[in-house]
Amino acid sequence: DRRSWGINHIILMFVAFEREFRNLYDDTIVRSDMYVEVRAEVMKFLENLKENSHGKKKKYIGEMERTLSKTENKYADRMEKAMRDCEEILCPYYRDDQSDDLIEDICARMNQLRNDAAHGNIDLQIDPVHISDFAILESLIYAMRLKAIGVELEKIQTCLQTMKGTRMILA
Repeated sequence: DRRSWGINHIILMFVAFEREFRNLYDDTIVRSDMYVEVRAEVMKFLENLKENSHGKKKKYIGEMERTLSKTENKYADRMEKAMRDCEEILCPYYRDDQSDDLIEDICARMNQLRNDAAHGNIDLQIDPVHISDFAILESLIYAMRLKAIGVELEKIQTCLQTMKGTRMILA
């Protein structure tokens, strides 16, 4: 039911995940070596360009440096790290033969929606597949916290089943 996922609920779920992730995980992980290398090269280029510039040009280059220096991991990367960490807990929600690709697909869709919602995209489209993605995101937030405080796997799964009124297929 798409009506149960209004924009306010969507944004709050994304924010809740980001806060829990920041509280529970080390955020130094996910960028590839290539990304880190390219970012360092661009930062060095901007630094050199700024040294040889004056006035407003120097100011603008400095603003670009600050913006680039604040770039963080993509939402999809953080969500994927958490999903992989909680995969044993959550796999009954999305179990199939291609769970690796499915995790990446869920994270990519949530990344796109998060960016659209956060940046005020008025054409935000909630498709039926997003409803199950949001349910997984919500379960992930609880799984992350419960796992972090040491609750046993089976008890977390039972808790999620009870909370959501669902029955998971446990193999």
